[in-house]
Amino acid sequence: MSTVDAFAEDPVCCEQVTQVEDILCQFLEWRLAVPTPSEILKNLLFFANNEYDFSDVLQKCTDNVLICSIAYGERLFRYSSMALASLIVAL
Repeated sequence: MSTVDAFAEDPVCCEQVTQVEDILCQFLEWRLAVPTPSEILKNLLFFANNEYDFSDVLQKCTDNVLICSIAYGERLFRYSSMALASLIVAL
């Protein structure tokens, strides 16, 4: 019997896992997936014009976001700010 099977059969363990999951979700304020600067840019460009291929612009923006993250750290700026600044530089 594997360890996973042993945990799945133990109701006390399942209850503890559920409690820990609830605590983590509350700590994250139920935002389980924070959008990255690349995802923000993809959505922004898609809403601007969904028929145009923005792959070159997205590559330049991704490079700029990476440079910003390395130079200043990710916690200094919000992801949306990094996305918009990289878009301005790329255009």
